[in-house]
Amino acid sequence: MTNNFKIHLVDAEFEFFTMQVRKLLNFQVYVNVSGSRERFHMQLSGDRFLITDPHQCPEQYRHLEVVLSDAIFKQGQNDSLPA
Repeated sequence: MTNNFKIHLVDAEFEFFTMQVRKLLNFQVYVNVSGSRERFHMQLSGDRFLITDPHQCPEQYRHLEVVLSDAIFKQGQNDSLPA
């Protein structure tokens, strides 16, 4: 099953909310920017997650796409739960 989780990067907290319960596929990602909560989506494409619409992701965080993708693979799956 998939997990919701948070990570801290570049002085910001990113919150990941799964959009699929059984497998890693889509996540909504939230981050606070200048007092505003911004949302963008990441979707599995091949062997990594991509920001689906880069213009929705705050510009200062777009370069973190690979790091955010790695975080999903490391923290987004909980194999100990029944499928």
